[in-house]
Amino acid sequence: MEEKISVVIPTFKRPDRLTRALNSVLNQTYSNFEILVIDDDNMGEESLNVVENFNDDRIMFFKNNRSKGANGARNMGVIHATGNFIAFLDDDDEWLPIYLESQLKTLESTDKMTGMVYGGYLLEKNNNWKENFQNKEGDLFSAIILDQVYIGASSNIFIKREVIDHVGLWDEELLRQQDLEFLIRVFDKYLTVFNPKIILKVYGHNDPAPIKSFNSREVFYNKVQNQLEKLSESEKRAFISIHFRRQALYKLQMSDFIGAKENWLKAFHHKKFSFKKDAKLCLALLKLLPY
Repeated sequence: MEEKISVVIPTFKRPDRLTRALNSVLNQTYSNFEILVIDDDNMGEESLNVVENFNDDRIMFFKNNRSKGANGARNMGVIHATGNFIAFLDDDDEWLPIYLESQLKTLESTDKMTGMVYGGYLLEKNNNWKENFQNKEGDLFSAIILDQVYIGASSNIFIKREVIDHVGLWDEELLRQQDLEFLIRVFDKYLTVFNPKIILKVYGHNDPAPIKSFNSREVFYNKVQNQLEKLSESEKRAFISIHFRRQALYKLQMSDFIGAKENWLKAFHHKKFSFKKDAKLCLALLKLLPY
């Protein structure tokens, strides 16, 4: 008997994109799935109209009654899901037709300590598409913390239901870094396998205001302190360096030169040089300097 897969799609005021996302699921080569559309707009009916127009009894519609935001919506979907496997799809991304079949086959070929699979993807930027293959698998706990692996988006997470039951739901307090925080908990307990096929299209996202990114990163940083104790001392210093260099960049984007300097000095204390991140900081600084 084919395994049942629960597809969780959080959405908010994007009926055209939701329609595209739903079509990408309904066009899958694997058909034993349910779709849980979680609408984060409790005042509107646009998403409900989209779902009703499909007239497919595999699609279920819910208004989000948990914490507002994508995490609350995802969690509501997980709570109502009935499949042994859960796949997340953001409403502005889309899967290629082989996504579910390929992900399930890859994950089922592993042992019980492997809890999740992610695959190759196409990333859109300025109307151009770039192929991305991470090709990293196994124990990825340190790699995810140290920015050495990037799965692209939550739309690339195909996971066993029992894993979420074990590690917990998405953190509803996080407005950003939510994928990263969730994956840190998953990779801490389970191995991960990589599917080498291109299986989805991830569309470009607008960057939030720097102040929101800075504040969200601070919340994330405080939440993962216990996880840092599982790293070696050199890995811990590397993570702290990454954090403060990111915060320095956000401060530069806010034209807060003093704050940028303070955060960069904190980063420098833990790791003197980081070529890519320091180069990005220098470029951001140059853009702010008068000519």
